[in-house]
Amino acid sequence: MYKPGNNFQQYCSNERDLHLESNKVDEFMDNLNHPYKDGIAFLRQIIKQCNENIVEEIKWNAPSYRITEHFATFKLYPPNIFKLYYIQVQRKRTSTEIPFG
Repeated sequence: MYKPGNNFQQYCSNERDLHLESNKVDEFMDNLNHPYKDGIAFLRQIIKQCNENIVEEIKWNAPSYRITEHFATFKLYPPNIFKLYYIQVQRKRTSTEIPFG
């Protein structure tokens, strides 16, 4: 979503890129031959409705979701199952040195 003060040209470029990614996922799903395709499509809709900032793209040959970093991706193989993986990003830990003595 564009907010005043943001770089409008950058916003338009990002929106265009996000739209292209979404089209790639739609095309991927149109061509997907999977026994649980309807269930996968149902979960896609739920995920995308959770937050307007979620970006859907193809990663590891399956729909994947991110806001800033990927947080979920489908596993579609072997074809008799599917899984939705939650990706937990490990945050960089910081430490503070406390001098003794």
